[in-house]
Amino acid sequence: IILTATDTCGATDIDTVLVTVKIAPSNGSIACPADTAIFLCVKGEVCLKKIQTTFHNLTTSRGHIDSNGQLCFTPDTAGTYVFTLIGSDECSADTCQFKVTIGINQPPVLSVETISPVSWCGVGDICVPCDYKVNDADGNVKHVAISFGTLVDGKWCFRADSAGYYEATLSVIDSCGGYDKAKISVTLLKNKPPEIFIKGLDTTLCTTAQLCLPLTVRDDGAVTVTTSFGTINEDRS
Repeated sequence: IILTATDTCGATDIDTVLVTVKIAPSNGSIACPADTAIFLCVKGEVCLKKIQTTFHNLTTSRGHIDSNGQLCFTPDTAGTYVFTLIGSDECSADTCQFKVTIGINQPPVLSVETISPVSWCGVGDICVPCDYKVNDADGNVKHVAISFGTLVDGKWCFRADSAGYYEATLSVIDSCGGYDKAKISVTLLKNKPPEIFIKGLDTTLCTTAQLCLPLTVRDDGAVTVTTSFGTINEDRS
């Protein structure tokens, strides 16, 4: 632009100015990420994918926008976080909103039931009931192990060289490395032979009939009774 000043005598002066004009887009755009869920093994910073926008300026209601255009924030607890993105330039502005649901790993919790004493028959392998429960809120248990012996179909199996007290550590670990431990133990009692008693009977039969003789069995565990003559009823008579 050239400006000229002229007075009444015809004297003049001229000045020139340069004006630069830029036409900004009239309608900027911003695209919020879709609502999403993120599971964390430990608390820490979370960065989402780069935010797509044509605005020159981009801010967020929570966290910050890094130099790569990613929204980053550090959740302090598990739960749902709502974000509002604000895009703006010299001529327009716009907003969008989305949610991020954060899950934070909780270690599994292990509990075991007391094992009742078991009869020890002699040197060899033995399996005893091993009732344990794993409470894992995240459902990501990876492995259950025992420090002595093995776990087979809900039983603790090990080699017992003598009667006495046996102990092991049961441990559970999840996919994030969270774990819990518990002690299990059992007392093996040296087996005592069963005792069986049957009362004799002196009677006279007028006709053929079945006779049942009462018997008593004493033992700490289960006993199988057989007979060389006749049968054994369920009530052991």
